[in-house]
Amino acid sequence: MYTQRRRSTVALRGKDATSERIVGSVRAIMDAKAALRPPRPAEGKTALSDRETKQHEAAIEAHEKRINEAVFALYGVKGLPGD
Repeated sequence: MYTQRRRSTVALRGKDATSERIVGSVRAIMDAKAALRPPRPAEGKTALSDRETKQHEAAIEAHEKRINEAVFALYGVKGLPGD
């Protein structure tokens, strides 16, 4: 019979917090990418200004960086090879 070794609750809390940060960043990226999509004529919205587009793109990049850092910390690596 297979028995799983119990992890300490401290370690689990840390991983849960990391996973929550990753999930939050993924959701923020999805929201920003949805905002970048051109509006449909039936929606009655106007296109984004250049400033708004750059803000959403910068938010996406920042969240991608947070995700990378969280994954690196989770797996104990320093970064991607070649960085």
